Amino acid sequence: MLFRPFLHLYRKQLIWAACISLAAVLLFHMIVTAQSPTDIGVFWHHFCGCPVDPDDTRILFMSLSCLMFLLGAVFGTNANPNNRILVANKARFFLTRPASRLALQLYPLVISAAAIIVFPAATWLLLLGWLRLVGAPSLGHLTALAELIPVASRLGDHPSLFSVLSTLHFGRLYLGQVSVGISLYALFASQPWLILSPRKWLVIPGALIGALFFMSYLVLRIRWVAIFCFLMWPKHTLYALPSTLNITLHFAFIALMLGLTAFSIREAEL
Repeated sequence: MLFRPFLHLYRKQLIWAACISLAAVLLFHMIVTAQSPTDIGVFWHHFCGCPVDPDDTRILFMSLSCLMFLLGAVFGTNANPNNRILVANKARFFLTRPASRLALQLYPLVISAAAIIVFPAATWLLLLGWLRLVGAPSLGHLTALAELIPVASRLGDHPSLFSVLSTLHFGRLYLGQVSVGISLYALFASQPWLILSPRKWLVIPGALIGALFFMSYLVLRIRWVAIFCFLMWPKHTLYALPSTLNITLHFAFIALMLGLTAFSIREAEL
């Protein structure tokens, strides 16, 4: 089965992605519940005791944006299983392998998209499950932070974190962030193939894509780009759900980049 070799080639990226996800979740949990970087007791018997802060609520939910950005960029810049995506000659060499054009594009997409969808949710569920198992007081603090959002404040006394998330339509928020992560993957993964095209209108954007990774901080400083493209929340906004139109446009962008990549691969092979 051809999928298995691709999975084998991506094993290191998957391990690193899982480690990054777990480390990021633990870090964000400590940011909103710990007194200091060494206060590891927040994972079982302690938390800072500080009052709930709207800024912490924003940090807690925006952790998803950070994770999706990291995973999308990491998998996108490693979309070639040989991990040499920035050199056109190496991409041409990969076309000589016994794999169809569809496999070259589909299997890395499936592996990367599955990791982007599963790892952030799995690591947060793992942490929340552990906090619940050991009866950590920081779990109650996380719930209190989520309750600061007006729509969740009417649930009554001592609601569970999962009931709060349900009230906040967290699934829609997560879907929006997943669309951002896969969009970043599709964008970065298209680069090695776009620069192979004989058409300048594809080569020039393909050559510029790599610079986006190193200029990401500057790009995120542009307010409308951060809000519309990366679904970051407007400043001082406690919680913001992405619109259905925006999510749809992100998946349309993914389809567009996959189509351009398939077109470039076909031209490069011919």
